[in-house]
Amino acid sequence: MNAFFTQEEMRAWVPFVISVLHLLSVLDTELKDSFDLSHLDYGILMLLSQTPERRLRMSDLANAFGVDPSNITYRVRRMELRGLVERCTDSTDGRVVEARITDNGLALAYKAQVVHVQGARRHFLNHVEPHELEVIADVFSRLHSLQQAPRPNSDEENMLSPSESHEAS
Repeated sequence: MNAFFTQEEMRAWVPFVISVLHLLSVLDTELKDSFDLSHLDYGILMLLSQTPERRLRMSDLANAFGVDPSNITYRVRRMELRGLVERCTDSTDGRVVEARITDNGLALAYKAQVVHVQGARRHFLNHVEPHELEVIADVFSRLHSLQQAPRPNSDEENMLSPSESHEAS
């Protein structure tokens, strides 16, 4: 496998990375300025608001966003101090900590949703043609499915086989 991007890959990859970083930064700034919420805070509130019991395991939140559990703990603790969420133990397993969105958190999530949707349209969706949106949805739905799949043992998967190790030398 080639260790460098092809020209075609570079043509897709570099603008993608720069655009995504810029888009998330702009959306993050708009949410912080309007509601003192980071984009991840907003995501946590929205995910919690969409579950039947308005609660999820902290580990499930970390997995959903692909972040370290300590990041979720920090974000939930900050929102707990604001009365937006509360931490509680799982009723079936007292060792498991869950985050539950409060009524105040739910109200703020819906207010923030308006700003988020307006920003997503202004900075992204209004610049994409309908036929392009379908392709984007297909690609990112596939990537999302891969990201949500159980991960194999990363040490074994990332190890070079003896032949690859020799080739890399």
